[in-house]
Amino acid sequence: MHAALRDVSPSTAPSQETAPFAPAPPAEVQVEELLEQVAGDLDILAAVAEVFVECRHDQLLALEWAVQAGNAPAIATAAHTLSGSLRNLCASPAAALAAGIEEAAREGRGRGHDARVAELGPRLRAIEAELLALVAQGGRTRGDR
Repeated sequence: MHAALRDVSPSTAPSQETAPFAPAPPAEVQVEELLEQVAGDLDILAAVAEVFVECRHDQLLALEWAVQAGNAPAIATAAHTLSGSLRNLCASPAAALAAGIEEAAREGRGRGHDARVAELGPRLRAIEAELLALVAQGGRTRGDR
């Protein structure tokens, strides 16, 4: 490894100005709350994570299709489903985003949701990663290590 580091010339190494260390993104899942919700049962946690992993893509796809069609009732239904799933996972920021989409659609707005729906995709992937990591760690949080 030291040899590999020596081979990096100053012209190819990223400078601190162009590639600063970014802080870790904020957690999407409130882990302690989720563990409390499943009473610390790792089997339940694993099952909940598995269901989310299996369903999140289809739930997002249903929302994207409804938005593309401009169908406010379908947007509200899809956003409501997603919001409920996210609330069950203690993923409050993403749940609030989905709930906001639902509320706007229930007010009859079938257009203008593209940016918020696009924001959900990366959040759902982050939630999936956090859940899978939590299961892999046996429910231990960063503070438990």
